Amino acid sequence: MPLTELFTVWDHFPIHHFRKNNKPIIAIGHKPPKQLLTQKLHHPNYLKKALYYHELLEKGYVQSQTALAQHVGISRTKTRLILQLLKLDEKIKDFILKIDDSDPRLDFLSVYRLQPLLQVESKERQRRKFWQMIEEQYPGQSACYMIWEKN
Repeated sequence: MPLTELFTVWDHFPIHHFRKNNKPIIAIGHKPPKQLLTQKLHHPNYLKKALYYHELLEKGYVQSQTALAQHVGISRTKTRLILQLLKLDEKIKDFILKIDDSDPRLDFLSVYRLQPLLQVESKERQRRKFWQMIEEQYPGQSACYMIWEKN
């Protein structure tokens, strides 16, 4: 039986389009709301900021790192550097996430100080280099950190 009427999908289903990784995508369903919580974006802990940025990308609030950078108001390069912190060793990430937001050590643990750790392939060497970096900045506290790492 031939079709006598033109059937259009968009008359019956909500359709929207967007770009992800520079590729056009047509999606069926409601467009995700663009309600970004800007108070979380100015978090002093870069690892918490990286987790939040990753969540925004995963949930589709922003379609790419470029769109995220534009929304946040920082360069695309810095956005990429912040997101790369998620590749750190799990024990390093746990330690950084447990630091209180008012702790001055967060100023020391900047994106640019943590970036060289990502070049170290071995996770064990990465941890050693991290504790060495902490010891150089805060002498005499490495014993506390080594005990913390073993737990």
